[in-house]
Amino acid sequence: MVVLTAGRSFDTARESGARHQAALKAMHCEITALSGRAVQRTIDCGHMIPLERPEAVIAAVNDVLGMID
Repeated sequence: MVVLTAGRSFDTARESGARHQAALKAMHCEITALSGRAVQRTIDCGHMIPLERPEAVIAAVNDVLGMID
């Protein structure tokens, strides 16, 4: 499993935005920890990773396909 986390999803200049971003990263870490073969990647983009960084999604899919025995 590959968990993609947006690196700049929220207005982190505001305290509430920074807290929200930190909570999402923590949840993604928890999800990643559920699998011994999972990795988490923080992508330098906003919330819409498939639109902003499609190459990151393609790489994640290819990596998952490569994990299949």
